[in-house]
Amino acid sequence: FDVTGWNTEPDGTGFTLRQGDVLIMPAADVVLYALWEHALGTVGPGGGTIFYRKTDFSDRWQYLEAAWKGWAETEEDPLLRRNDADGYIDTYMNKKNPYAYYDWCLPSREELLWLYEHRDHVEGLEEEPYWASNIALIIRIVNGTVEYDEMPVVVNFSDGTSGNVAIDGFSQEYRIRPIRRF
Repeated sequence: FDVTGWNTEPDGTGFTLRQGDVLIMPAADVVLYALWEHALGTVGPGGGTIFYRKTDFSDRWQYLEAAWKGWAETEEDPLLRRNDADGYIDTYMNKKNPYAYYDWCLPSREELLWLYEHRDHVEGLEEEPYWASNIALIIRIVNGTVEYDEMPVVVNFSDGTSGNVAIDGFSQEYRIRPIRRF
């Protein structure tokens, strides 16, 4: 990790000081918090691998880290039905996790595409489809009646394409790899 500056708020939303900046001390004490920069491919605070970095800290995060190879106590990422994915992540990452972070989740389609784009930084990803947290809502009008169907979303790690699985696709098994934001 490299210190890139200092901030008056622990989450980086306060006044930032960079190298060469001058702080004129007020009468009261000032607490400064280090601003850290993490390199892609390094271990994040949750024990996973950092694979994505936004240019700024916004929406309460700047980095994404993927769970480490073997996170589910198996050599490969598990194959699961979509409806079982969240509970599985909760069991293995948010309850059995040796690190003090309990905010692991199934990545969104966009986050999976970033993971695919930076897959060289993350060990153990399979060249197969991975579940996204997104659910596509399909609206149809049949004989004047509005019908809704939900379709789960996957990203294929063999070619980086994404798409919706068939309407009955919740029972199909695809891989999962949890991520967390920080």
